[in-house]
Amino acid sequence: MTRIGIVTCANATQDLACCSHLCLRDLNEGRGMFSAYQTNDGAKLVGIVSCAGCPTAVGAGKILGKIRSLIETGVDAIHFANCVVALCPFQSQFTEAIRESFGETTLVMGTHGAADKDTITAFKTAVGEMLCQRKESLADVAGAMCYVPNARGHEPAPEQKDEAS
Repeated sequence: MTRIGIVTCANATQDLACCSHLCLRDLNEGRGMFSAYQTNDGAKLVGIVSCAGCPTAVGAGKILGKIRSLIETGVDAIHFANCVVALCPFQSQFTEAIRESFGETTLVMGTHGAADKDTITAFKTAVGEMLCQRKESLADVAGAMCYVPNARGHEPAPEQKDEAS
């Protein structure tokens, strides 16, 4: 049985609450990129990590600690989840850093079934919109609870107005 590790996109798992359902479904059912393991008595998941986050142009090695944790479990192959393959502008830098540090490790680009170009484009657009939606922040909540002057024009909380009079 082939021992598998999966690397997911931190934005997808942490910001968008992806639970890797499709990756795990196809792993368990031997579909998608995991179908290649059917001749080797299937595949077994031994670890799943999110990437280390977008590293900037100089920090691709940031992912190595995450990969090391998978390597230490004895993985035979590490799959970059489809979200990494479709969305990550640092994928080639990550791959290069991993190959330099863990050359013998098998890297596979993808998890669940491949999508056509139009589907990938639509996926990227939808994810971009989701990531860029305005979310309420802690500053918004605090500003609504007490007087915190800012550019948004928060007013003092009612009890602070009375005290000021």
